[in-house]
Amino acid sequence: MQFQTVWILDRTLRPAIAAALARIPERIGLGLGGQSLFITNRGIDQRHFHDHPIDWLRALMVEMNVPLPSNEPALNVPTGILGAIGGRFCSCPRPWIVLGIGALHAEREWPDEYWVEFLGKLRPHSAGTFFFIGGEDYMQRAQTLIAQTKLREAVNACNLSLVEAVALLHHADLFIGTDSGPMNLAVAVGTPAFALFGVNPVLSYSKLIHPLTPSGGPAPGGMQRISPAYAFEHIESYLSRLKPGNHCTPGI
Repeated sequence: MQFQTVWILDRTLRPAIAAALARIPERIGLGLGGQSLFITNRGIDQRHFHDHPIDWLRALMVEMNVPLPSNEPALNVPTGILGAIGGRFCSCPRPWIVLGIGALHAEREWPDEYWVEFLGKLRPHSAGTFFFIGGEDYMQRAQTLIAQTKLREAVNACNLSLVEAVALLHHADLFIGTDSGPMNLAVAVGTPAFALFGVNPVLSYSKLIHPLTPSGGPAPGGMQRISPAYAFEHIESYLSRLKPGNHCTPGI
């Protein structure tokens, strides 16, 4: 079977060359850099070269006149997992604030001393439960932060599986953490996220992302320039919207 059309949703060169060698007549791509020599559409403006991949795709949809009603993600979570996580933490008082303390790269993590200072400011303003997530590698770090901050209601949930963590994020009232996978998952299940963008460009694909950035914008070493006081100042007004109470309906 001969393919007639291929969409190349990245700026890399190899897929475009492969499609040309395969004699696929319509090769639609971003056209950034050398890729422009091997695609059949005109591509997107070269000023997008250093944009986030999500912004590349938005520009490509506009260029190709493909309707894009919304950028908001909508991740479905299995109802059984939602019910199980809701039931497991049923007795934990609301609001539920999930803290994402990890990141893919060390330069995108917030220093522990910043977390301690920030949680010290946050603790008196919430009578709910703080959940720490980040994966097994962050179990000990989370436990240390809980001990240092003397949080009354805190759960070290770093041992949750990925789908369980997504279910917890679905139930949560708020996410606070680094620019990371958990932040994107929080937004994908409809939970507002205050995210620390110290190094990478701010993501703008969702209205649920509330970026916290250093003065002058993200840059190498930028996480150290996002002070706990600055972060708390921007989150404080949002806390008043979170309703206290107990969560005892384990379903969706």
